[in-house]
Amino acid sequence: MLIYELLHCPSHPISLTERELLLSKVLHCSREALYINDQIKLTSYQQHRLQTLIKRRLTGEPLAYILGYQNFWEQNLKINQNVLIPRPETELVVELALAKLGAKNNAYVADLGTGSGAIAIALALTRPTWNVMATDISSKALTLAKNNARRLKAANIKFKLGSWLQALPTKPLLDMIVANPPYIAPQDPYLRGSIRFEPRSALVAPQNGLADLKTIITKAPYYLKLGGWLIVEHGYNQEKEVKALFKNCKAYGPASIYLDYAKHPRVSAAPIKLRLNVADRECALHQ
Repeated sequence: MLIYELLHCPSHPISLTERELLLSKVLHCSREALYINDQIKLTSYQQHRLQTLIKRRLTGEPLAYILGYQNFWEQNLKINQNVLIPRPETELVVELALAKLGAKNNAYVADLGTGSGAIAIALALTRPTWNVMATDISSKALTLAKNNARRLKAANIKFKLGSWLQALPTKPLLDMIVANPPYIAPQDPYLRGSIRFEPRSALVAPQNGLADLKTIITKAPYYLKLGGWLIVEHGYNQEKEVKALFKNCKAYGPASIYLDYAKHPRVSAAPIKLRLNVADRECALHQ
């Protein structure tokens, strides 16, 4: 079969863009090169490999897992099924983090549940003087994040294995904590779609999707400086609940809600206006 035939098949079960991407993966070339060399005939091995990838796509498996990468903040991140696929909406977390701290030098920032390292790497590369910590409870996710950081030359990141804030050192206090935790309710029908291929532990949280958000919002003040910021991504339908979590913790100033590209409430941010008793921190961590 010629490349031309694959690119000009109107009845093909997957889109032209996806065909281009899968062909590029099989042939180890750019999408542009496919059209320049469209009279080349695929070998039987290449045809078999392409059909295997197409079958995976037709099952609903996300393209990012099949290709093995995903673009985020203009960086090409390696991706596998041990981590959540970074979404464009999550770039809002990066935008807000950069805006809140501005060009501050030597800021201390933590990214909780880093997954592929998307947020941490974006911040580290954009602000090379910042000291970024990236945590994850999954050693496999952390290995992938480390490899992404190494490949993209994000040298100002330290990686810590552990659950949320328990992975952070007690000193120094941080200028900012950012997180994109699981926030989908266990019974949400959305989980039946292609998202079912992604790690459930990175998607689903008890208490109608709010358990991990509650943990982070409640305990983050013990790690943040006065005037420091907490920024969290959440579900579009969790605006009221997240705002209440911030309000119920006396350490925070007023929380602000920010809309994603689809104009849905997606990210909340609040400053620390009151330092909590550091002596209580260890107790809070084990509650």
